[in-house]
Amino acid sequence: PWKRPDLALEIAALAARELPDLRLRIAGAPLDADGELLLQHLRARAARPDLAGRVEFAGPLPDPAGALGDAGCLLHCSDREPFGLVLVEALASGTPVVAPAAGGPAEIVDATCGALYPPRDAAAAAHALVGVLRSRDQLSAGARRRAESAFSLDAMQARYRDLVAGLERPRHARSTGTGIAFVTVTYNSGEELVTLATSLERHLPGANLIVVDNASQDHSRAIAEGAGATLIAFDENRGFGTAANAGVAAARQPVTIVVNPDVEIVDASLAELAERVEPGRLYAPLLLNADGSRQDSAHPQPATPATAAYSLLPGPVLPPPLRRVVEPWQSGKARVVGWATAACLVARTDTLRDLGPFDESIFLYAEDLDLGLRAETWFDPRARAVHTGAHSTLRAYGGENFELLAKQRRDVVKRRLGRRRAMVDDVIELMTFADRALLRRVAGRSAKRETARFRARLKAAVTR
Repeated sequence: PWKRPDLALEIAALAARELPDLRLRIAGAPLDADGELLLQHLRARAARPDLAGRVEFAGPLPDPAGALGDAGCLLHCSDREPFGLVLVEALASGTPVVAPAAGGPAEIVDATCGALYPPRDAAAAAHALVGVLRSRDQLSAGARRRAESAFSLDAMQARYRDLVAGLERPRHARSTGTGIAFVTVTYNSGEELVTLATSLERHLPGANLIVVDNASQDHSRAIAEGAGATLIAFDENRGFGTAANAGVAAARQPVTIVVNPDVEIVDASLAELAERVEPGRLYAPLLLNADGSRQDSAHPQPATPATAAYSLLPGPVLPPPLRRVVEPWQSGKARVVGWATAACLVARTDTLRDLGPFDESIFLYAEDLDLGLRAETWFDPRARAVHTGAHSTLRAYGGENFELLAKQRRDVVKRRLGRRRAMVDDVIELMTFADRALLRRVAGRSAKRETARFRARLKAAVTR
């Protein structure tokens, strides 16, 4: 149906008023039950007096090229055609084209080979069709020239060569990671560390990998040594913040990237981001799930109008500009955010050292929120990496520890923004989890996770 054969019939009916000998040939066969129904409607319309005897339903054609060459004109009616190969095939056959002035046809057809009309406008299309058919002899030669000059195989190959050459950015090729230290903290993270180290070797071989191990019981340390990383080994689990600070202190490169071991580097874009960093700022790249979808890795500050709006309306129902405010990780441009997850943070090494970077009194959870509230943080989607998830908490707690997460967030907000903002954040967080749980139940989906987070946050608010 989206090819609009129904519109072709209306155009033919109008054009036949000026061209009594006009005939319309519709080629092709139904693909499914909907196609069969469409064909029935078309046959019924073609049987009406203004089209009776003028329309042929040719079915599948053994030689479409021959049919195009025999036609006086190709009538194309799709409202939104991405390219339109059949238009170029018609031109190559010396057959003029009448098509909507949108999408691919608008770039294919010009006055030397046919005519364009406003999409869905049957009267304008009929007028164009009449004009083209009356000038068919002159336009036929122009059609062939248009196909040869703009759409020949040689011309198309040349365009692809230019396109690929344009994608080979010299800066990208030079970005080997020299001058960058990657700091990662491991806790029984051997499997993930293999992926991180391998991806660094593939895309940024000049970078230095610093692994700080929190008394892992697996082969994390052996993997770090095998990868040629600088290894700092603790004899007990001192928490993420303390370990990350030790790694940053050991960095000798001008830029440091704090990265989780379950992150995979996919190109040189982090090195390009490292070239853009400014003193005093933190930068967070776009984090992707394994399937290529975006992660919610950048956030507005707690207890703000943006978080209040988000508590009532989920991002997908909001207008795009407002959605990018409440979900800054959806943005397509670099922008300031309230804070970003510590799965991957980029900054000048001296900036990180001046910041701490992490508060070592926080053993787990909210270290990144605390850091973001103490520094200007930018989300820059021009850089990207794949992040597979919270593997350490899964192994330590058998999943997400919602009570600890709620307690740590509340403590950080209270300490950095004050008691009143912490109380406002309590209300907004509770509203958010309650709203999402309700929406999931209405949709017939499990709300177990949202309910657990609501209860954990309520407990943290009441006990503090």
